[in-house]
Amino acid sequence: MEATGSPAHKTEPTTDEVQQTGTRHNFIVLILYNVAIRTGWIFKTESVVLPAILDAIGGGGWLRGCLPMLSKLGQSVTPVLASDRLRRASRQKFVVATSSGLMGLFFMSLAATWIWLNGQTPKWLPLFFLLVYGLFWICVGLHNLSVSLLHGKLVAVQSRGRLMLVAMILGAATSVACAWFLMRPWLADGNTQFTWLFASTGTAFLLAGVLGLMLKEDRDHSTSNVRSTRQTIASAFNLVRTDGNFRLLALIAASFGMSNTLFPHYQAYARQYMEFGMEALVPWVIAQNIGTAVFGIPVGIIADRFGNRLAIRWAMLLLCLTPILTMITNFIPADYQQVGCCVVFFLLGLTPVTMRIFSNYTLEIAQRARQPIYLSTLGFCMALPVILMSTAVGALVDLISFESMFIMVVSIVFVGWTLTFKLQEPRIHNLQHQIANRQTIGLE
Repeated sequence: MEATGSPAHKTEPTTDEVQQTGTRHNFIVLILYNVAIRTGWIFKTESVVLPAILDAIGGGGWLRGCLPMLSKLGQSVTPVLASDRLRRASRQKFVVATSSGLMGLFFMSLAATWIWLNGQTPKWLPLFFLLVYGLFWICVGLHNLSVSLLHGKLVAVQSRGRLMLVAMILGAATSVACAWFLMRPWLADGNTQFTWLFASTGTAFLLAGVLGLMLKEDRDHSTSNVRSTRQTIASAFNLVRTDGNFRLLALIAASFGMSNTLFPHYQAYARQYMEFGMEALVPWVIAQNIGTAVFGIPVGIIADRFGNRLAIRWAMLLLCLTPILTMITNFIPADYQQVGCCVVFFLLGLTPVTMRIFSNYTLEIAQRARQPIYLSTLGFCMALPVILMSTAVGALVDLISFESMFIMVVSIVFVGWTLTFKLQEPRIHNLQHQIANRQTIGLE
């Protein structure tokens, strides 16, 4: 691997090097935390629920396109700017708890607004909705980075796949139950109750904030100075410039990010061309969450046994199928179109799994002190095409066609998949270094 601009490259901490305080306790709390986040997320699924709500209050293609743009701005720019301060935080759990709590409060504010409006949809409502949505994603950006840092600090590399697997299975079970028993009556045609969707999301995120405070985390003692925003941005650019393997990973992550530009448009395509109503959203949300749990099992096993590189490769290939299957579904008999749509959203469930695998791969190639800048830079590279293109994709969906955008995006994702064959496998690379070092000092 090329130089990273840091001292001698240190591999990802092993089980013995990871903080051992309350290991079993932390593993259980992190599972419960992820279940709470996952359960809250189902009520605001970006690919199904929120775009449909925006359509219902007067949005169009370009406004739907703002959803992934705002989400990626918050997820990418905020962590880059805050990565150095997060690195120096004595305890990450307070950042996790605070960001989760604020995420919950923003959705509580939407619930309060809907109660106050009492069924009215003034012209300013879509813009207000997008404003709150953008602020929410700023908190999500801090949340995602701090959670990843907590995983690096509290969970051994060999256990992260198991943590992801268990949390996703349990989270999917609670999410599917909530969708079936709660969301169905709230999304019934002619009786939509968006207020309860917002309130449920807010409650789950507030609960996650409380769980975050329950983690047992040793205090870190950092003596380094906080770098300026300019220095942080310069470090991110220098990382991409000097680390060839990470630069390749960033390109793959950017191609994966392009797939997110289509998220709000799958449900619009199905509702417009296949004439589904709001009640159809519930099976799609359930299919997507089941997909996340189902894919979490083999992907987690592959990541733990064979490395995150192979897991990324398989995930990227499967994601290439999603836009293709969406277009095929439009031409099958009407009696089977709901099944086809459920398969599409089932495949979309692979997206959060893939994002976690990208993060886990990054944790392996970065030494502990540089993990924040690695993770935040990767997140920015993944988000950049969404920030630049999602609004344009939304506008072009209306001006040209859904199919043209689907074909363009799947072509870019496929190119990213081909690049995975050039990625290094960190575990093999680090093992080779260990053998070479042992031979150098005469142990072999």
